[in-house]
Amino acid sequence: MVRTLYLLRHAQTVANVAQVYPQDDTPLTRAGIAQALAAAKYIQKLQVEERIDTILVSPLIRARDTALMLGVKAITVSDLRDHNLGELTGKPYGTLRSVCAAAQLAPETYIPEGGESYEQARDRVACVHRTIGSGSTLIITHTDTMHWLVELETGSPCEHGSRFENCALWVIADGIILHKNWTPWLESNE
Repeated sequence: MVRTLYLLRHAQTVANVAQVYPQDDTPLTRAGIAQALAAAKYIQKLQVEERIDTILVSPLIRARDTALMLGVKAITVSDLRDHNLGELTGKPYGTLRSVCAAAQLAPETYIPEGGESYEQARDRVACVHRTIGSGSTLIITHTDTMHWLVELETGSPCEHGSRFENCALWVIADGIILHKNWTPWLESNE
């Protein structure tokens, strides 16, 4: 049986627009709600046609609200939450790299006050990855979590500069990436 992962990043949030590391309760924007609603019919069709066995979602409100807008019933998995950047939460994108550069530390090992290191968060996601069975699974989550799931599922590093767009799918079948930042619900309207 083919194992297929459908990875969907949550829809656009207030923090995405402000380009800051988000807090746990960052809400979707109006554009984010529109993104999720546009994807809903396609995701529901995919659920039936591809016989998605399991739908997993991060416990953070932006992922749960995306699942709600999609109209799917999902299992909330705590370890699919976003990378906890502790004291860097609410700071502009790039702050982590700046702090690490100033302290001559690798971003992968730095632990922000009140947060977790890249390695700690990746290990947490790896535990979830090990529990995913064969068949099809849809996971609604966050950029870093998707990055790690892609690496774990394909067995190789993500391409440098890989982006995970809001409310876009990455599809991986038996370890092979079939689609990146795929939005077929938008393509069908062109």
